[in-house]
Amino acid sequence: MTAISMKAYVVNISASADENKTEIQLFGRLENQKSFAAIIPFTPYFYLKESDLQKAKNVLNNTAIEKTNLNKVKITRILDSLESLGFIERKRRGMTNIVMIKN
Repeated sequence: MTAISMKAYVVNISASADENKTEIQLFGRLENQKSFAAIIPFTPYFYLKESDLQKAKNVLNNTAIEKTNLNKVKITRILDSLESLGFIERKRRGMTNIVMIKN
């Protein structure tokens, strides 16, 4: 496959997300006036200032169900995903888990 370089003008940008994937969608016109669509897989992320890290840890350590409108099963699935990606660590404390952000 040969790569061709051409100028493009983006006319619209949108994004979609579901439980399994997030993607960015670009729509526009090429310099030869043909339209194009580009769908780009995207992994969402965010940054925290170091001064806000303890606040974020406190939020995660509070009961997530009280802070969101999500049910217990949904919270568990989200935490499972975050743990498998290495972002958090759960420590068992009696009948509950303490959720900690990994550094």
